[in-house]
Amino acid sequence: MFDVKNNYYEQPSFWNEDYRDNPTESQRLISIWKCIPQCVNNILDVGCGDGSFLHLVADKADNSRNIPLLVGIDKSREALKHVRTSKAIGNVAELPFQNSVFDLVTCLEVMEHLPHFEFEKAIEEIKRVSKKYLILSVPYREDLRIAQVRCPECFCVFNPWFHVRDFDKNRLRTLFGSEFKLTKLFYAGPWEEYFDIKIFYIFVFIRNYLANQFPKMPATAICPQCGFQRSKPSECVNPTTGNVASKKSLLGQAIAPFVKKKRKRRWVIAVYRRIDG
Repeated sequence: MFDVKNNYYEQPSFWNEDYRDNPTESQRLISIWKCIPQCVNNILDVGCGDGSFLHLVADKADNSRNIPLLVGIDKSREALKHVRTSKAIGNVAELPFQNSVFDLVTCLEVMEHLPHFEFEKAIEEIKRVSKKYLILSVPYREDLRIAQVRCPECFCVFNPWFHVRDFDKNRLRTLFGSEFKLTKLFYAGPWEEYFDIKIFYIFVFIRNYLANQFPKMPATAICPQCGFQRSKPSECVNPTTGNVASKKSLLGQAIAPFVKKKRKRRWVIAVYRRIDG
C-alpha cells in the first residue's frame, strides 16, 4: 500500500544536510539549548529527525554543563541513520518508554504535522514520559492557506510539508493541560510579513483558483492523492526551510498598496514545567 507520509519522511534529501548549517535553523536550535534547565540529566527528543538538536547539545557539553543521556525517537529510518546519540524508532503517539523517565522531553517542529487522531495521543504521551520539563517548538501563527500547492496531475490542493495546524501563544498556554505550567515563551527565526485581514484571503482565493497561480510544488512534496512528485527542484520553494518564496503575481502587485502587512518571527518556543515535579 502506498503510504505518502512515510515515503515523504524517508527521502534521503531531507537528511543529507545538517540543519545546523542553515543559519536560521541553527539560531532556533541554539535558543532552545539555552533554555535547558541546569538540573536536567537526560533528554528525549521526540521526532528527532536527523538528530541536529541532540548533536548540538552533545557538542556543547563541557565540564560545567554535560547531559549524560540523550535519546532521539523518530518514525523515519532514513533520518535515524544520521543520529549519533541513543535512538529508537517509533511514533510520537505511542512512545516506547515508561512513565516519567526523562527530565526533559523536547518536541521540535513536529506537532504542526499531526492530524487530530495523532495530536491528542501525542500530547498525552509526551506528558506521560516527562518527569520535569517540556520544550516545544512550532511555527508561529503559520497561515496554512498561503502555502497550499496544487498537484499538476490530479489537481489535489494540499500543504506541501503536511502542516495541518497552527499555533499562537494563547493556544500554547493550555496545550498540556493542568499538569504542566508554561514558564517561558519566546520567538525565534527571521522576521516574516503576514496579513491579518479577511480581504487578503479573497485575494489568495483569486490568485490560486481563478488566476491559477498556486505556488509550485517543492521537489520534496508528494501529492497525498495520486503520489505525484516532481523530478526536479522547484524554483519557487525552498525545501529546506519550508519557506514559500513565490513570485509576485500581477494581482499581488495590484493589491499590495491597499493591504497592510504585519511582522512576526517564524517560530515560537515554549518551555513547560511539571507542576508536581
